[in-house]
Amino acid sequence: MPNDFQLPTRLGNIRISVRRSLKAKRIAVRYTPRKENKFELVVPWNCPYEEALKFAQGTTEWVEKIIEQKAEEPQPEPAPQYMTRELLPEVLNFPILGGTFRVVVCEDENREPFIKLDTNEKQLILNRITGIPIENVQKSFRTILTGHARIVLTPLMEEQVRRTGLSPARLTFRVHRSKWGSCNSRKMIALNALLLFTERADIDYVLVHELCHLKQPNHSERFWALVEQFCPNHVMHRAELNRIQQELPKHLIGC
Repeated sequence: MPNDFQLPTRLGNIRISVRRSLKAKRIAVRYTPRKENKFELVVPWNCPYEEALKFAQGTTEWVEKIIEQKAEEPQPEPAPQYMTRELLPEVLNFPILGGTFRVVVCEDENREPFIKLDTNEKQLILNRITGIPIENVQKSFRTILTGHARIVLTPLMEEQVRRTGLSPARLTFRVHRSKWGSCNSRKMIALNALLLFTERADIDYVLVHELCHLKQPNHSERFWALVEQFCPNHVMHRAELNRIQQELPKHLIGC
């Protein structure tokens, strides 16, 4: 059985990959936008290839329709490769660090490129970052956030440990794309450094949420009852965190 074949359509020949499956109970043609070869013919293990090929040929109109629909959709703008001033916000809000920070871009030729979060002057200073690969700038900024998060959030976690009587085996910090925090089976809690963009009450909720997972490692009714015991307004805080997540400076963070 071949790994792929060309399906003739009125839009031209469309490459369809072929995969034999032990689990599949019926022949299917699937469309997966994330894959390089977007169309796939799934063949049950004991099904003759000729029968599967005949089935695929019967899906020609459906394949054409999918291609035409995708062609009409607006194409996303390509991700920028290099940092520019236009990609940076004018200000950043770090409530837990004291409020609004100005974003200052410098071109001091006598100094190496750098990024600094100045909590005294409430400024994010970026020197000679224009034209630098955007991933390098984002990585440096995430490192800065992680360092400040460790300093600021550790004592807040210690406070919630005393309040709840629940204590993690280890506390770590990182910048995460979607989760504000996590707790694994080894009772290790990881906090998202992006919590620096949130209010103290929202941070306290995340800390309580993860600490409660030490006792209830799921999102059952018992878990939420335990969370509510320490944070009665958890629904409100979850909604606020979702809102903040949509407003994060993604070009600067890189996620």
